[in-house]
Order: sequence, then structure tokens, then C-alpha cells
Amino acid sequence: MIYLIVRSAPPVLYYQGHDLSYHAEIALRYPLLQSVGRINRPINDETPNVTVTLDNGDGGLTEMLADPPIGCIATLYRADAVVFEGTIDSVTIKDTIELGIIG
Repeated sequence: MIYLIVRSAPPVLYYQGHDLSYHAEIALRYPLLQSVGRINRPINDETPNVTVTLDNGDGGLTEMLADPPIGCIATLYRADAVVFEGTIDSVTIKDTIELGIIG
């Protein structure tokens, strides 16, 4: 059970498969979380970061992210525990959406 909450206006929850996840207060929920890259922790003054990939096979996210959520807080959870939290600093739109998140 891994999921991502993007604190945009309104907040959006992306989850994998049939995982209905947590945070009932978030109305916008999409089963589009495809993968989570390696979480890079701060080593030698590097900025912690992770890349999250969302499914955009039908192109639905292209329009939704036309105004990309750059600067929004994104929190990655496993079950109900925070795995990573940071700010979205890049959005790449293709057949998938890649969100670059820095801590």
C-alpha cells in the first residue's frame, strides 16, 4: 500500500491498483501510481529526492497537469507512514508523468 498525496488546490491522492488507501478527506483519488524510484537520501550535501511515475496512458493527466504542480508539497506514504516528503520541482509529461520531488 503505497500512495502519493500532492497538496495542490485541491489536493490529489494517487494510489496503486485497487488500494483505496487512507485520507478519506481527499476527494480526488486516482489509481495511477505506476512506480516510485529510489529514494535518494542526503549524502555529501546532496538534496534528498525521488521520482514518482504516474500512468498517463489515456492522456487524462496531460490536461489535469497543464498547470503543473511545481512547488506543491508531495508526501509519499507506505501504509500510513510517511516515507518521503518534499516539494515537486519537475514534471515530465509523456505516456507517463514523472514527478521529481526534492526534500
